[in-house]
Order: sequence, then C-alpha cells, then structure tokens
Amino acid sequence: MHLYNYKTRKLTLSKNPITEAKSPDTPLRLLLETLSPSLRSRFKGVKLNPKLGFNTATSFDTVEQLYVWLGGYNKKIYGNQRLPYMSYLIAGFNRKLEINDLILNCAQYPQEDIKQTNNI
Repeated sequence: MHLYNYKTRKLTLSKNPITEAKSPDTPLRLLLETLSPSLRSRFKGVKLNPKLGFNTATSFDTVEQLYVWLGGYNKKIYGNQRLPYMSYLIAGFNRKLEINDLILNCAQYPQEDIKQTNNI
C-alpha cells in the first residue's frame, strides 16, 4: 500500500520511503548531452547496436527521440523501477563515445554544423 505524507511530501510503501534516483548514465547519453536539443533533432534514423553499448537494433527517428528514451532531461526512477533502455545495456560498457560513433549509426546528420563544431 502506498502512502503519501503531505508534510514531508514523500510517497511511502508500508512506512518504508521509496528511493528516488537519476536514471543511470550511459556513454551514449553523455555524448548526446553535449549536443543541443535542436541539433539532436537534426540527426535522423539512428540505430542502436553493440558499438554504442546496447544489445538491440532499436531504431529512432531522431537522436532527440533516442535521448528521451535514454532517460534524458533528468528523468527520475523510483524504487526498483527500470527504464526500457536499461534492459538492453551491455554490462561493463564504458568506452567514451565520440561524435563519429554517432554519425556512423545515423542515416542523416547535419554535416555543416558538425564540421564547424567538431572540426571533422
């Protein structure tokens, strides 16, 4: 049974407080956070794979959509909740991803903006 304490503003389960935490970071989400939301929306047709740290071939229309799926925008998890992406993480994958890793897995990307920002 869930109980809400209006004084402390905490939701509890059988008098045990439910923990709140930020969704776990991934190397891919850390890379995406270096791009602005408008730039993320201009990367099209991204497909996940083991080189990006995931055991799935899930595709997204834009990198911005992928960022939201990865728990971007400080999405919180409560208790033992799991976000969908957590089921596909490759355990121990901690390689720092670069913009070229992302580009290789996108159907389209904003070439001029990337060349200017990252000197590719």
